[in-house]
Amino acid sequence: MLSHEQAIDAAKCWFGEPTQSSIAVERRAPGPRRELIYCPVGEELTVAHALEDMIEWKWLTNAGSDVEVSISLVNHHVLRRIGTLSANDVAGRTARRLIQDIGETPPRTEVNEAKRPIVFLSSDELRKRSKTANAVSSLMRQALYLAWEEGLRSQYYRAEFNIYVMVCAKTGICSQEI
Repeated sequence: MLSHEQAIDAAKCWFGEPTQSSIAVERRAPGPRRELIYCPVGEELTVAHALEDMIEWKWLTNAGSDVEVSISLVNHHVLRRIGTLSANDVAGRTARRLIQDIGETPPRTEVNEAKRPIVFLSSDELRKRSKTANAVSSLMRQALYLAWEEGLRSQYYRAEFNIYVMVCAKTGICSQEI
């Protein structure tokens, strides 16, 4: 299996081949992304599903620039690390590993710099990385809480609908008052 960086290099080589470059789509224009880097698929609720739902809510309730910052953080820090993980499998240990990984990852402006353990960061570097980690942690909490709330709400409506159907079947009375 390729790492994220190896996959990007392999894709660049493949798209650079003459047979592919003639049919390849142009690179995306520079500027902030307005969507997640991939679309989650499948029936199982993954971290990516939860984040996608949260981003949709944010577009309705927040300023555009705030949503773009959230999308950038999610794309860069969360999706490639735990996006495919089932939302039910996210535990404290997973969150701690994610936050530690974010803390050890250099800023995007320092592309060629290797990861450094948190204990070797200066107080200023640690402050900046903590700010990013806290922002990502907040986004994850919002997304998972929203997914949990939506799941409970849909289970409640399903149960309410089943009770309505049973009452209709037993009594023959099917009205909006039930």
